[in-house]
Amino acid sequence: NNVTFGVKLTVIMDCCHSGTGLDLPFDYMLDSKRWVEDTNPAHSKGHVVSFSGCEDSQTSADTIEKYQAGGAMTQSFISAYRQNPMSTYPEFMAAIHRRLKQRGFKQRPQLTSSQAFDVKNTVFSFTEGFQPNKNQVIGRIQRKKIRP
Repeated sequence: NNVTFGVKLTVIMDCCHSGTGLDLPFDYMLDSKRWVEDTNPAHSKGHVVSFSGCEDSQTSADTIEKYQAGGAMTQSFISAYRQNPMSTYPEFMAAIHRRLKQRGFKQRPQLTSSQAFDVKNTVFSFTEGFQPNKNQVIGRIQRKKIRP
């Protein structure tokens, strides 16, 4: 909630059970090509985008490629970016998933955001593409009580 307006933060978390690691309110569903808002979302003023190594219920694999140890998602992320540095978010996520599948990994990286934005027409970039905040409410919206 403390990311201020005008800030774009891109996070890459290649670790186990990281799907919703930042508790961002919107999850992008690659299969249905749409954003899904959490039941009790926490909105911030800034534009935060997170790439996680896997779904919450999964683990992120470690691997070695060309004598370099690292996370399987991180290496697939770098490979996808090098192959097409001008891809849209869905194209980029599909390339990461494709690369992981080709290498025999079952983990499913996730894309989450502080706000829903037009991923189909937005090219992934670490520095460009700030999206002005469109959330009507900043902070936590409690729609349903969820027991721990």
